[in-house]
Amino acid sequence: MDGSNGSGGDVTCGSANAFGTCGDGMKCTWIIDARDPTANNCAGTELGHVGCAPLGAKALGDVCGFNSCNDNTTPGSDGTCDDGKPAIGFDDCGLDGSGQYMFCISHHCEQVCDVSGGSPACDNNHSCSQYQNTYGNADTAVAGVCDERCDPVSQRTLDDNTEACRSADVAISGSGSNEKYPEFGCYEDDNADQSARLVDFTCSDSPFGRTAITVPPQCGLPLVSDPARDRQDCTDQESCTVTDNGQEFTIPNGCAPGYVNLLGETNQTGAQVICSAYCAPLDTDTSQSINAIGDATALGKDVTDTAAKAKRATCAPVGQGGKAGASGETCIYGWQFGLDSNTQLLPTNHGPQDIDHIGVCFEDAEYTYDPTGGSNATTPEPSCGVLLPGSGCTVAEDNCGSDLCIDNAGAPTCHETDVACGSGTGSAKGTEADCFAVFHGCYNSIEEGVVDTGSGSASINPHHKPMLSQAVANRGKMGLRTRESGKFRRPGGIH
Repeated sequence: MDGSNGSGGDVTCGSANAFGTCGDGMKCTWIIDARDPTANNCAGTELGHVGCAPLGAKALGDVCGFNSCNDNTTPGSDGTCDDGKPAIGFDDCGLDGSGQYMFCISHHCEQVCDVSGGSPACDNNHSCSQYQNTYGNADTAVAGVCDERCDPVSQRTLDDNTEACRSADVAISGSGSNEKYPEFGCYEDDNADQSARLVDFTCSDSPFGRTAITVPPQCGLPLVSDPARDRQDCTDQESCTVTDNGQEFTIPNGCAPGYVNLLGETNQTGAQVICSAYCAPLDTDTSQSINAIGDATALGKDVTDTAAKAKRATCAPVGQGGKAGASGETCIYGWQFGLDSNTQLLPTNHGPQDIDHIGVCFEDAEYTYDPTGGSNATTPEPSCGVLLPGSGCTVAEDNCGSDLCIDNAGAPTCHETDVACGSGTGSAKGTEADCFAVFHGCYNSIEEGVVDTGSGSASINPHHKPMLSQAVANRGKMGLRTRESGKFRRPGGIH
């Protein structure tokens, strides 16, 4: 697809075809017809369509803008409109170096891509990300843009390890009108597989300076100056969630950089959505309980840090160099949130990040389950550090039926109950003293048997924490990224 090769004849650009051909000097693009928030309707009306527009002169990574305002005037040289509302119309991006269409996202030009996995596609250092009200109204999209992949723990780009996803200001500093903060963060990107969580990550706008539900200041809504971090509430007022017809949905780039709105405060129905810190997990059981808070040698980053540093990738309290918002948190493997609900395996098309390097801080005592396999979920989830060591059995050696199989030096042994604990008796049955770490997702993805061997199955019977599916927050139909805060620019040359 080359936007500059239109013959001026048949035009195939429109509605569900964002990669069609237009006339010479034209491009097939998303044209914004209205972005008109008012004091009485802060969400406003945002409508657009796919159509032909003149090719701009801006190159990949350049600062860009749109050509019109809601009152039919022209934006100023800084790209803003006199009425204080967002600019509309078509952008001034041209073609990238390989002749692909681009679109203006967060005030810079990015390559357009096919969200269905076809052509045009992003390179391996980028992922095709969907945005609300971009190449589709509301939460539908026929195209996306190539966002840069990154490591959510260190907040560095994968391509060249640039701090804070290339933010001009990598850490919070100053106050009031002089406050500076990271414009961008490394956030969860689920476009490859929307049923999986924590399997790919790309750079996107951070909530700093954003208004709630991303509308202009004339609506009277406060600017976000302190986005939610670990164990803090994720709300509409923080531009972390959005409520639609009484239902609350998370915004993927809604927490402070280095945090994710993955969990409810508990796994009870209706629990408040919270943000959780990213961490670097390690295999943990009673023989290696010191690993429970994560890898102290791995690099992590908080928004106050000028660079990623050691110990910050742990769930030690912030005052002790970690990122946890509460004492007693542990770093659990993130792969548990990315499993296919049918196969219980990781998707084969996950991002290039090291899945076993990415975890989240987890306050075990706030989440409950039934260790006997029943529905009486009143027992607090045990920390991996108090659970017994032992490997899961291979598929070939597991003859335990619905019971659990533990490999003891090559000799499989069966244990009663089909959820999380072994075959103890009396007061030990169903307690931590009788539970094995492998049945609580305490080991890496290979050891836990959730990696597809190539035939749609694993060599080890897969396991994970038994209650996690009940703890995950509602992402649902509104779970696309917000397009922009209205004031941020990403430095040029991002690709």
